[in-house]
Amino acid sequence: MEKLILKVPTIKCEGGVQNIQRVLTQRKGIAQVEGNPDTKDVMVAYLREEIGDEEIREAILQMGHQIG
Repeated sequence: MEKLILKVPTIKCEGGVQNIQRVLTQRKGIAQVEGNPDTKDVMVAYLREEIGDEEIREAILQMGHQIG
């Protein structure tokens, strides 16, 4: 299991975290998604053989969020 921690400065509230969780956990290979709207961090636990870092980043970007 791999972990990816991203800064997502466009998260404004817990609802934004829940939206990211909902979208990412529907993808194959995503085991867990946690986020904190105060620190703007999102942690994604995933199986590298099923999904890659870039696919996770792209899914978040497609939701209208920024990463950085």
